Amino acid sequence: MKKVLVIGGSGFIGRHLVHELAVQGFMVYVMVHRNPVPSANEINPIRGGISAVDRKLIDRLGPDVVFHVARPAFPLLRKPGRILSARYAEYLNRRLLHEIESSQRKPDVVFASGSLMYGPTPMPVYEDQPLHPYSFARQYYRGELPLLDALHQSRVNVKIIRFPWLLGKGSWFEWFYMEPVRKYGTIPLYGAGNNKMEIIDISDAMKLTVRIADEDFQYEICNLVTSGAITQLEFASTLQTVLTLPVVDYREFFKRKPEKEAIQAFTSSIELATRHQDLFSGFQYTPLEATLRQITG
Repeated sequence: MKKVLVIGGSGFIGRHLVHELAVQGFMVYVMVHRNPVPSANEINPIRGGISAVDRKLIDRLGPDVVFHVARPAFPLLRKPGRILSARYAEYLNRRLLHEIESSQRKPDVVFASGSLMYGPTPMPVYEDQPLHPYSFARQYYRGELPLLDALHQSRVNVKIIRFPWLLGKGSWFEWFYMEPVRKYGTIPLYGAGNNKMEIIDISDAMKLTVRIADEDFQYEICNLVTSGAITQLEFASTLQTVLTLPVVDYREFFKRKPEKEAIQAFTSSIELATRHQDLFSGFQYTPLEATLRQITG
């Protein structure tokens, strides 16, 4: 892998992925839709989002891998917006795969998915676990269908990485933890807090993503595992150590109740396991407390 194309490079995952790819010396082409992406020696912004990616562009750039971390959004509409997003994503993803399959280059496609596609389970889930989309994933599953179909029907080599909770500035942590901290001086606890969560520093996740994508062996799906699952209460307690604020039931201070899907996500137990453990061998994960101190400082 020498040259890569990133779709969704200005989003939360995309910004960190582009940075990591550039640090590791890859030539990075980034599709720029709305938000700008700074150019550098290794970073080359290209105007247009996923719909601007066609066979001519692929053959002209000659990427070895296309990283797809984009997701159409209608944020003001909440659940109806996610349904519209999923339908639009299905169309765009089918078109993208067709363009890649029709190109001469036929690069690999690495697609970013999430652990909510498995749904809550009492046992760790491996890559061959049947999907039971839960919470937000119920709507986004439709957008992922073309990639799942391509695993068995397309001449495009597709790899799906299922991410755990990605922790960093601008992530879910900002909305569901830092906003209550700033407004009410409390750390929220969602439900009983005994559900298990897989949480990883976004920078660690991107290092592992590049490692996974750069492997030559053939596989279809890879769960990006962490250093170990913790309970939501353990997460809140670690944040309490950093901020020295009380942990309080979210219902005591939220004036507007969070969406049902958000509560489902924060109270579900999903513990990831992998059949590709060698990909994670020797990796040094950033301690949770260190990440929290960095993003709250």
